[in-house]
Formats: sequence, C-alpha cells, structure tokens
Amino acid sequence: MRRPINTTTGAGTNQGGYKTCPYSRLRLLFERYGTRLEEIADYLAAGNDQPLQYQPEYSQREVAYLARQEKVVHLDDLILRRTLLGMLGQVTAGLVVELAEVVGEALNWPPERQQAEIRRTSVFTSSSSASSYSDGAGWL
Repeated sequence: MRRPINTTTGAGTNQGGYKTCPYSRLRLLFERYGTRLEEIADYLAAGNDQPLQYQPEYSQREVAYLARQEKVVHLDDLILRRTLLGMLGQVTAGLVVELAEVVGEALNWPPERQQAEIRRTSVFTSSSSASSYSDGAGWL
C-alpha cells in the first residue's frame, strides 16, 4: 500500500522515486538518513535535483528537504548539526554561499537574510577549526 502524500515535502508524489535512484546514491542516502531513505529519495526524485557545486555528494533538493523537515532556522544549524559537513571539515566559503542560496530559496529568505546568514556562519565556523573551513582561498 502506498503511503499518503506528504503535502509539506512532496514525498510520495513520485511513484517509487527511490526505485529510479542509482544504487550508489541510495546507499549514501541510507548511510545518512537510515529508514527515512524512501521518503527522502521520493522527494529528490519529485523535482529537478542537481548536485551541489561545492559538495557534489549532497544535492540541492536534499539540502532543501533538510531545511524544511529539520526546521532549520539558521544556516550554521544546517552545517553544524543537520549534516556532517562541519564535523568532517568539508565547509568552504563557496559551499556556505551555495547553501545560503539553496536554503534561502527553500525557506523564502530574502537576499539580505541570506547575506546575514553567511556572515553569521563565518563567525561560527571561523571560531571552530580554521583549517577545516578553508577552501584554499581563505575564509570569507
């Protein structure tokens, strides 16, 4: 029996989107999200999903899903608590800007809010592990 459509996330609107997802992607999503795999994969498949430019193991719709479902309030919350990006030292200046754009679109943040979140995130991340947050060109 097909579960009901989740009108908040769109999950369930695609007929078995997880079935069309490559195995390697499903495995990665399972490692990150466990039993929520089907719901997340369905959400990803229900729209035009693209890998992030600065962290291609994550996708735009995956980040948007997290922003909405995990009730992200600030960009640093997504980076430091909702993903492993901060913990694994995978945050770069370019990634922060890209995430601000994706989360901003998902949560209807105006450009001013996105810029404020970038500044806020640079304060949190630069006070953590400076070497973890460098992209070779220096932090923001």
